[in-house]
Amino acid sequence: MLIKLSKHIIKHFILILRSFILFIHHSFLITPSHDCFIYNLKNFVVIIHLYYILR
Repeated sequence: MLIKLSKHIIKHFILILRSFILFIHHSFLITPSHDCFIYNLKNFVVIIHLYYILR
């Protein structure tokens, strides 16, 4: 049970991490400025929260 759960969490964590890296990469390509990056980061966090709530 616990092993299954931890595998599930790790899988989701890797998926989020991967999308996060891609996201950062894209936000730097589009907007190199620091303010925009922080703004995008906040949006990304909101998206993750919504994903977990709706799941």
